[in-house]
Amino acid sequence: MKKCTRCILTEAFPNITFDEQGVCSVCHAWDKNWDAAKNKNLRRRYIKLFKDLEKSRGNYNCILAFSGGKDSAYALYLLKKKYNLNPLAVNFDNLFQTDAVRKWISVITKQLNVDLITYTPERENYLKCVKKSFEKTRNFCIFCNLGVYSLCQKIAAKNNINIIFSGSGKLEVNVISEHPELDYYKYAKSIFIDDNEIAWEDFKISQELCNMIKFELMGDVFDWNHNNIIETLNKNLGIEYPTKGLDYIHADCKIACIANYIYYKKTKMTKNEYTMANLVRAGQLTRKEALKKIEEEKKLLRKEPEYLEELLRLIKINRKEYENILKEDISYSPPWYHGHNK
Repeated sequence: MKKCTRCILTEAFPNITFDEQGVCSVCHAWDKNWDAAKNKNLRRRYIKLFKDLEKSRGNYNCILAFSGGKDSAYALYLLKKKYNLNPLAVNFDNLFQTDAVRKWISVITKQLNVDLITYTPERENYLKCVKKSFEKTRNFCIFCNLGVYSLCQKIAAKNNINIIFSGSGKLEVNVISEHPELDYYKYAKSIFIDDNEIAWEDFKISQELCNMIKFELMGDVFDWNHNNIIETLNKNLGIEYPTKGLDYIHADCKIACIANYIYYKKTKMTKNEYTMANLVRAGQLTRKEALKKIEEEKKLLRKEPEYLEELLRLIKINRKEYENILKEDISYSPPWYHGHNK
């Protein structure tokens, strides 16, 4: 299989092309959208933003979308300890949080002296949404992402907070849009436009509030070196984030490894492959190191996740229905999925 000579992406990546030197189109898009000058200017803007927020009145300077995973934990650490802000941590409990992340959420917020709001959606409706999401797109995560966006927006409005931060960024998704949260909501509504069984209250995104409340991706600006992040968190917060295996990639959700397993089964790529490719482009991993990590991950993904049977039971899909869904030719991924823009 053809592979980029600069990063690690193969011809299996959606819409990818290669130049005469074997460098892929995603690398060229990266160079265009994330050159050093732009990144430097973004960082300057963020530093000024943090200084302005520090002077703001009210109980909280900002909201952080806090899953308890390493990226959002690191973002919370930076906001509180490095930039002297008082963020309000907001957690959307998607019913599938791991025992480990529940502990981390409690420990981290107490260690950093940060207030936390956790919201759990109505169980029956949410499980129905997970089922419908899988049936339509083979992606379990649509309503979880929407729930995070919607919850943060509502709490920001209620507390007169005009900015929401996330630990996501260019290493995960290549989001060019000014309002990715609104785009995601419109994308979901377009898929389920004729579905009257879904109660949308937990997932609504307001255009009006998007114009008033800014949604910022901290991973777009700061060096998101995974090894350094884990070392910083484990050293300063007294917890132990995993450093290898599938839990290293997404330790906060029980079904994340199932989503990755299904993606690998259909594409022969892992959902982490795009991130690893970006780490190579950013100089945070060598190409050899990234290829080794991906190969180790693929070995783990060849085995069906233990939690799959329990998940299928919860969302009321039997094994035959599950296999039939996997056979379907589904192409409902949003245009920014996996960071590739035509």
